[in-house]
Amino acid sequence: MAHWQGLGIKLKPIGMRLPINGVSLQVHTWGNAKNPPILFVHGWLDTGASLQWVSEILQDRYFLIAPDMRGFGKSGPAPSELGYFFFEYVADVFHLINRFSSDEPMHLVGHSLGGAIVSAVAGSFPEKIKSLVNVEGFGFQRIKKRTPSDRIRDWLGGLPPSPFPIYDSLKPFLKNLAKKHPRIPVERLEQWGQLLVNKTAKGFQVSADPKHKVIEPYEFSQDHFNHFWKELRSPALFIVAEKSELVPLYQEVSPYFPESVESAVVPNCGHMVHLEDPVTLARLMGDFYERVS
Repeated sequence: MAHWQGLGIKLKPIGMRLPINGVSLQVHTWGNAKNPPILFVHGWLDTGASLQWVSEILQDRYFLIAPDMRGFGKSGPAPSELGYFFFEYVADVFHLINRFSSDEPMHLVGHSLGGAIVSAVAGSFPEKIKSLVNVEGFGFQRIKKRTPSDRIRDWLGGLPPSPFPIYDSLKPFLKNLAKKHPRIPVERLEQWGQLLVNKTAKGFQVSADPKHKVIEPYEFSQDHFNHFWKELRSPALFIVAEKSELVPLYQEVSPYFPESVESAVVPNCGHMVHLEDPVTLARLMGDFYERVS
């Protein structure tokens, strides 16, 4: 809990360690465990603790659960030296659902990479999902086409990866973070930034395993996610930010959403919706849960 002192956060999460698939995961929770649970899965180079500002609004009615995914934040690294693989995240979320809501379907929320992960889980295990909220997680942006042999060369050629840079102080790290995310209010960005780093003997370093930077040898096509969405059986809300770089991808794939999927646009907001406009996101989620309960 000392990590949170001085952040000016009203409601500090309760933390726990859970062994999941050979990795010790840090799990942040807010609210009363007797309330309906919501499992939130963060995106790349983020932390479950970044749900803090949404949780402050929803914690009176729901029990919010947000793990640091394997190799991110305070969670342990993957035991393999070969990198990280998408379906490992899927397996971790599957076991977290069983841990927190083994007898009843569960609300599932994901942002960015997390939205892709929860889409895979919800499409593969629809009986376990009470509802799905996908925030800016519509698959993977199209990149240069690689042949299978190129992907293997890029994968193994990227090992071992270079470490993340070390900053002498938080100031240059926060300056870079502000350049990437200019719409996040300064105070909140500074608080979030402190949650993203570890303090070492040499300075401050992003709290993530650098093996996350290594490309997977497996290729994912948009057809994978179109299939997962087709298999949805629970109510679903897909949220896109008006100023996000993912708007073109959203427009491309939205025809593949099931007719039952609700959609919402967060105005004047970029990709990091839960940090840029947590009030609107919490309102969209809360209104959605009231409609589907």
